[in-house]
Amino acid sequence: MKINKNQILDIAKRLENGYNVYLNKDTGEYKSLPDVSEFSADNDFRTDELRKIIDHWENYMICTRMEPWEIFEMMEEFIYKVDSEFQGKLLEALYKSKPFDNFQHLVEISRYRDDWFAFKDEKYINYVKDQLKAEGIDIDEQERR
Repeated sequence: MKINKNQILDIAKRLENGYNVYLNKDTGEYKSLPDVSEFSADNDFRTDELRKIIDHWENYMICTRMEPWEIFEMMEEFIYKVDSEFQGKLLEALYKSKPFDNFQHLVEISRYRDDWFAFKDEKYINYVKDQLKAEGIDIDEQERR
C-alpha cells in the first residue's frame, strides 16, 4: 500500500484543522475525527465512529495533529523568513499572551501572508510524511487526479 501526494496533502489539511486521521494500513482508507480527549461525555457521537474504526480496522495508525509546542516552533522558524522589522513584531507577538492569535493576526495582514501559508503547508506535509515513514508506509510522490 502506498499513500500518494494528494492523499498526504488531504491528511495534512485535516490535521491542520484539528482532526486526528485514522489510516487503515491495509487499504489506505482514512477517516478523520476530532481529538476525542477534547470532548466531554455528552459529545459521544464521535466516540461511536471511533469505536467502529478501532473495532473493525486491525491494522491502522493514527496521524496525530501537531502539538502546540510544535506549532510554536514552526512559527519561530518562519520568523527567519521575513525582514528584520517584521521579525521583531512577530517575536513580540509570540512572547505575549495568546501567541498563536497574535502571530496569526500579524501574518494575515502582512505581505508575508502567502509565504506563511506556503511555509505552513510544507511543514504539515513533511509532518505527515514523517509519521507515515515511521509506520513503514510507502509514499508515492506522483500526483493523482
